[in-house]
Amino acid sequence: MLPNRQQVDALAPDEKSVKAATKLARAAKWQGLALDDGAVWGKAEGSSLYDVRIDLGDLVGKCSCPSRKFPCKHVLALLMIAADDPGAFATHQARPAWVGDWIDARKAKEASKEARKEAKANEVVTPETQAKRDDSQAKRAEKRQVEVKSGLDALDLWLRDRVRTGLGELQVGDPIWSQRASALRNAKAARLANRVEALG
Repeated sequence: MLPNRQQVDALAPDEKSVKAATKLARAAKWQGLALDDGAVWGKAEGSSLYDVRIDLGDLVGKCSCPSRKFPCKHVLALLMIAADDPGAFATHQARPAWVGDWIDARKAKEASKEARKEAKANEVVTPETQAKRDDSQAKRAEKRQVEVKSGLDALDLWLRDRVRTGLGELQVGDPIWSQRASALRNAKAARLANRVEALG
């Protein structure tokens, strides 16, 4: 089932993406627009020709562009065209491999996830199995505690050095704050990392 504009706008990561996608949401800017009962696809013209495909089951898309936004402006634009101008898409066409393979991989992943969930629901947990789980969980917690302590110790040493040598050397936006924050995230201390980065 094709989406409507409300659904498309709700998927956008931000308003800037909506504006960028709106400029691309014209069939003339695309090649090979096509759809079937489960997917819609096309090639977006830009600095390169990007392969864009969308699974209509959950409106999840994939694009070959380098954008780190999800969904990117090309996926949003294709959804906008599907919502506003469904007649722009060819029908009764076989899916290209770059569309079919992606859809099949998503279905296989979902089926595997459901199988694991069902197996877990039907699993009989013996006292021995539960004891192993508890032991494994305790080891993970202990390992995380060690990592966090190591990160805090390193931060403490660094802060002491900064106080000893003087804070005047540090500048607003100095990348050292992001570096220290990154080290804390690696040590599994994400909340403290955010506070340290904000100090920059």
